[in-house]
Amino acid sequence: MNINSYQWSPTLVAFSADPAMTTRSTSHHVWSLFSTNVFDQLLSTSSDSNFGPLYYSAGLVKSTGERIFKAAVYNTTTNLEVKVDFEGIKQGKQATVTILTAPDAFATNVHGGQNVVSTNITKIVADMDGSFNFDLPALSVAVLRTAREL
Repeated sequence: MNINSYQWSPTLVAFSADPAMTTRSTSHHVWSLFSTNVFDQLLSTSSDSNFGPLYYSAGLVKSTGERIFKAAVYNTTTNLEVKVDFEGIKQGKQATVTILTAPDAFATNVHGGQNVVSTNITKIVADMDGSFNFDLPALSVAVLRTAREL
């Protein structure tokens, strides 16, 4: 979206002739995280709780054996405890969890201003049951990605 001539808010990038004014929207960060963590086989999922406020999908990268869990936390004011089990994962398996958050539900990136999206990247290890356990803040988006198979 060209900030010198627009009719609606940007969905990905706002720009002008001045490169210093280029701004990635908050949505851009979500699109970037999800699009750089692509799987080619959808995995079946189940939960012992209702669907929502955690919304998720899971998949497999066939060429590397990596498992990916993508999640969004919506319509809650508390942190959620998340436990992810993938078939065949054993104790000690490593994974990376990337979590995006913002100060509030209406936070936006201002043209040429500060980025309000916080990115937290954490390495975690599967517990003795082969489960990955972590907390997701309210109004967050996350990707858990296991290490490549050797």
